[in-house]
Amino acid sequence: MAESLNEFFSDDALADSDVGNEAALIHDYLAGNITVYTTVQRLAQSLQTPSNPSQLEYTLADILDSVVVRVAEELSETHDTLVTLLCTLKPQIETSIFKSSLGFALNERWLRYGDPDPSSSHRDELRAIWTNLNNFAALMHKAEVQDL
Repeated sequence: MAESLNEFFSDDALADSDVGNEAALIHDYLAGNITVYTTVQRLAQSLQTPSNPSQLEYTLADILDSVVVRVAEELSETHDTLVTLLCTLKPQIETSIFKSSLGFALNERWLRYGDPDPSSSHRDELRAIWTNLNNFAALMHKAEVQDL
């Protein structure tokens, strides 16, 4: 697990991924360098409706899975800020695409972490990730970002 926001975003694999630009944008937002509105505007521009609507869903799912949910599961101090970002982004995206993209990212994590094997040497780390993910999901549900 990352110890800090900068450590999380210094991951070369994330920077070099298909969502590297969006990751840098979200990093700037979480670091307080740009506003939520600027972030959402730029994300919406990068998601500008491709000719194939399923491509939009894939790209949004990738951003939510590779960046937003990963940050939330590792850095609980970002939860409120990420929920604000999602609350502001949601109206910019077709509801069904937004919900299925976010649902995909969350469900994949819940299946991955579940209840950790008691004999696992990483049990405590997995339980911390699981707890962070559930706390983030509860905040999103409370803010009416996602029906769970």
